[in-house]
Amino acid sequence: RCKTYNIDDAKISDDIDVVLRPPLSAPYIKLSNNDVANLRPNNLEQKFLYFSYRFKYVDNEYSSMSPYSAVSFQPKAFSIDIETGENKGMVNIFNQANIIFETGNQFVKEIQLLVRDTSGLNVRIVDSFNKNELGLSDNSSFEFTFMNNKTYAALPADQTTRLFDNVP
Repeated sequence: RCKTYNIDDAKISDDIDVVLRPPLSAPYIKLSNNDVANLRPNNLEQKFLYFSYRFKYVDNEYSSMSPYSAVSFQPKAFSIDIETGENKGMVNIFNQANIIFETGNQFVKEIQLLVRDTSGLNVRIVDSFNKNELGLSDNSSFEFTFMNNKTYAALPADQTTRLFDNVP
């Protein structure tokens, strides 16, 4: 690729970097309720979810994960059931999360959105977004609506704990 660049092209320094740059900012979460709340169950009701994302570059290499977002949980008002001692208000009042994350530079071809539930150790792949297919521009933001209504594949354990790329 570098052979096609001009001698003073700004892309050269990014393209010849050995280390793949991970996303540095966590996704931003906006909790909300969808309009047809009575027709759809609240799959976020008792979930404490954190979101992250990572880039897939043009050479099919993945970056490490971004920092995790804030928890996507907003409880109802405090309400104790006197007979059982259970806090009935400790359920999420929202049934969807709008996740806003960065699209990366010109060498990022795909973005993988990830989710982690505090009830387990697995990080799951929510979806992969191809920038060309969706017409996403470089260095911008993208918003995705998450309702936790699907089964998600787990990210391999060696990818979950990888903080950096091993560079020879």
